[in-house]
Amino acid sequence: MALVNDLPVGSIEYHPATSKPASKYTWTFGIGVSPDYQSDGIGSQLLEHFKKFAQKSGVHKIHLRALGTNPGAIHFYQKHGFETEGILKDEFFINGIFVADYQMAYFFD
Repeated sequence: MALVNDLPVGSIEYHPATSKPASKYTWTFGIGVSPDYQSDGIGSQLLEHFKKFAQKSGVHKIHLRALGTNPGAIHFYQKHGFETEGILKDEFFINGIFVADYQMAYFFD
C-alpha cells in the first residue's frame, strides 16, 4: 500500500497464478494508483518494491493483464522490464468496441 499524508493512494494485490502447487512460483498481480497521484512515481515505487518482495519469496515469474486501450499501462510495464507473452485479440467488448487483452510477464531467472 502506498500512503501520502496517511491516505492510501496506491496498492498492489497478488496471488499465485492458480491454487495448484505447480503454480507456486508464478504470481498474478494487479496494481492501482489514484488518478490524482499518477505520474508521481508511486506506481514505479510500488512495482519495484513488489518485484523485490517476489524475488526474495522465490518467485520465478510475475504476470498481469493490461487492456489494449491502455497503451500508457503497457508502456509502463515495458519500461519496468515486462515482456508481452501474448495478445488475446477482441477479448473484451467495452463501450461498444472489442478490446485486446495483453498478457505481460517479468521473469526473475
